[in-house]
Amino acid sequence: MPGGISLSRVIRETLQPPLTLLHVTGRHHKEEPAFSLRAAGFEVLTWEAYEARATESLPDEAVKAFRTGEIGVALHYSRRSADLFVRLAERAGLHAAIRECPHLCLSADVAAPLRAAGAATRVADQPDEDALLKLVMSLS
Repeated sequence: MPGGISLSRVIRETLQPPLTLLHVTGRHHKEEPAFSLRAAGFEVLTWEAYEARATESLPDEAVKAFRTGEIGVALHYSRRSADLFVRLAERAGLHAAIRECPHLCLSADVAAPLRAAGAATRVADQPDEDALLKLVMSLS
């Protein structure tokens, strides 16, 4: 279950409308949890508190590490950053290299651009960091 939907469920099970909720988020965000909370009768005010700006290229050290096979695993927390990673890796000529490295993802949504690029992905059991780190531990 995507994180926004599970957060919405917790709020709906804990609080009762009519309440006004403040959703503090980044400029690039999904419609959840606000969409399902509004549908449940809550008023949701969205405040875009920050903007994450995309970089133009992968760091030289990362390109070199992928080319030499030094990257043992890559962790991916958001769909936007995974999509950006794929585009920048392909621009750097790393298409084959990223396919050889395991990519651990917070959710199936995060994994989608990596899978589309042919990368081997594993998805955390729950969309949280503890579950993602549990995947890391399972590799040893």
